[in-house]
Amino acid sequence: MALSSPLVDGAEEAPAPMTMHGAFCKFWTIFKWILLIVLIVLPFAIYHDDVDQVLDSWYAPIMGFVACALPSSGAPIAGGIVFLPILTIRNICTHDAVAFACVVQAFGCAVFAPINWIVKDPSVFVPGLFRITIPPTMVGLFLGYYPLYVEDNTIIDYIFTGFCTLLFIYTTHGLVQNKLNVKVRASMDNAIRASLNGFEDFPSNETDTKDSEAPAPQVDTFKEPEKVGLLPISWKDLAFYWACCIPAGVLTSYIGISIEKVLFVLLTWLNGIHVQKASVSSIVIVGVMSAFASIVHLAQPCEKGAVPFPLFLACLPGILLGSICGPHIARIAGPRNIIIVFAAFLALDVLKSVLGFADVPGFAEDNCIHTPQCSYLDDSPPPSPPPLP
Repeated sequence: MALSSPLVDGAEEAPAPMTMHGAFCKFWTIFKWILLIVLIVLPFAIYHDDVDQVLDSWYAPIMGFVACALPSSGAPIAGGIVFLPILTIRNICTHDAVAFACVVQAFGCAVFAPINWIVKDPSVFVPGLFRITIPPTMVGLFLGYYPLYVEDNTIIDYIFTGFCTLLFIYTTHGLVQNKLNVKVRASMDNAIRASLNGFEDFPSNETDTKDSEAPAPQVDTFKEPEKVGLLPISWKDLAFYWACCIPAGVLTSYIGISIEKVLFVLLTWLNGIHVQKASVSSIVIVGVMSAFASIVHLAQPCEKGAVPFPLFLACLPGILLGSICGPHIARIAGPRNIIIVFAAFLALDVLKSVLGFADVPGFAEDNCIHTPQCSYLDDSPPPSPPPLP
């Protein structure tokens, strides 16, 4: 009797084809390091005739790493909450600091951070959030840049400080009273491996994990949607989102941030969404809004705020590296600790602003310096056009 062979009988199945997600994961795993090298070399290549401009921006990669690692790890922080205090202390004008934050956030929050989360955990994004929030935020952004534009840097500083103070109170109260959903979300490592092996079913449910460093048990009063789909929202909730997103868009035009924090509050309070999902989804929205805001700043630099380009180019490697490390920091630290760091940053921003308002040396913004293309604003009004022949 002839023995059957799997090679002859076809009993051995061919490996499952790799999915698009798996292929993208493998591509990004290699490409991100090539891109990092390119971004490190880029500022030196562009400013090879004046390398001192790049060397003077030595702090930019560190600032960029912190500014992108925190939102990429799940804190509802866009770069502006890190950039504005540091840049104003270094005597960069507030409007220029906002312009810088917008351009950097367009890369960090709308490109690098989402890509790394798509690779690490595609289920972290809240479905349907774009269609609910982008239109009203765009309306607010337009109002803030044109009919309601504020020129006074001091007023912008007051708005920034008040906003950070209110958010610090909300976050701290939520942590102390256990009113924020900070459960540890299940790791997606198995799902990623399944994708690389050709399976498409990503588990999207959330469970509590048990480890030695897990936070104290909490009463879970939050209910995630039972099925994966669009964000469940009523007409009443939609009107409330619009009423909050329009003024948040105005604030975003003033200080470069706010929409992500307003959405964080709405998603965690109104819809009971997990803090990590609310944070990551919100920073993608502020990244998209920052891309639109960047167009305004690039088109009207001296009127709306100019981007200090050497600083921007020096910051990009840190932004990319921070976005790569962010999901890993989230897995190690856990959502609750990330939100605690977020609250600490808010407290530091408020303290810095209060010291500045009190004219404490080193914190007050006196005689800020504009970017070279708008340097005429430092001394005199714009030069008059030459006479006609």
